[in-house]
Amino acid sequence: MAKYRRKIPLSMLRIFIRQKLSIVILKRECLWKNAPSDGLLDTSDFWYFKKTDNKILPVQIQPGRADIPQGSHLVLAGNTSSTADSAVIVSAPVACQRSPGNLTFHYWLYNQGKIEVIVMSCHTQEEGVYRTLFRPKISCHILRTRVMISVQYTFQLLRNRSD
Repeated sequence: MAKYRRKIPLSMLRIFIRQKLSIVILKRECLWKNAPSDGLLDTSDFWYFKKTDNKILPVQIQPGRADIPQGSHLVLAGNTSSTADSAVIVSAPVACQRSPGNLTFHYWLYNQGKIEVIVMSCHTQEEGVYRTLFRPKISCHILRTRVMISVQYTFQLLRNRSD
């Protein structure tokens, strides 16, 4: 297990049903957020968009189809600089996951864009402190736009310790 720790804002709600992770059916505040700044990663909030008109997206940022329905939610990350940049987007804690599960998402990449999935656990002793458990191997590239990741990790409730 990695020793990486990061503070997550307490305003992020816990998730008890998997449908709350869906950005497509969202009619409330998004439960995916940029990770808090550690001074090293990009924490700008330019990644989350809601399509509010009937215009077709330009080819430069076309995620698959150009005619995305009004009301669709998009998660975009990218820049035009020549140096590499990164952003970390995290979901609210998934409190309902107690056994191996599947993560499915659609994506579209251009240039040298990369996607990485990180599974984290919550430390109940310190509210809002998370630890990286592992990084599943995924094959996200420009020719494969739908990914299903089987997370084969036994999730355990972390108990408060009195020692």
